[in-house]
Amino acid sequence: MRELQRVIQKMFEGIEAESDKILLDTFIDTASEERIVEWEKRLTITPEGTLEQRRLYLKAVIRGFGKLNEEKIKSIVNALTGGDAIVTFEAGVITVRVLPPNNGEIYLFPDVERAIEPRKPAHLGLSVVRYYSTWNDIRDNFNTWGALKDGLETWQVVCDYIGLEE
Repeated sequence: MRELQRVIQKMFEGIEAESDKILLDTFIDTASEERIVEWEKRLTITPEGTLEQRRLYLKAVIRGFGKLNEEKIKSIVNALTGGDAIVTFEAGVITVRVLPPNNGEIYLFPDVERAIEPRKPAHLGLSVVRYYSTWNDIRDNFNTWGALKDGLETWQVVCDYIGLEE
């Protein structure tokens, strides 16, 4: 009887471990790499970047389903960068100015265009550019140069934030 209970206990432990894995694989943020690969295959996405960047791209693609409008484009940008964008529709071109991400988040800039391009109408052009801070933006957000450096961790992040080439 004890041996039977031990075997049953092991079976339940295995079932519990598998159900935890299944639950984690349900959400893109916690999915295993195998599950991410399955998503990419189903959506015919070529994997690029780290696993975390691939997760961000998947979320952007999923947010992009449906009719493309300003709100949808901003949602795609937010999924990839954690930040915002300025979107304009002028003279047959959709212009997306990607604002600096919050807290210097690292993202693949080409993914923004790669996520939007297949969703836009064929007769419209697409221009995706980085929007860098103006001196007024810097003055409003940081009291001193030291605060700018301290708030953005590394010199490269500071350069990216204000739009300088290092």
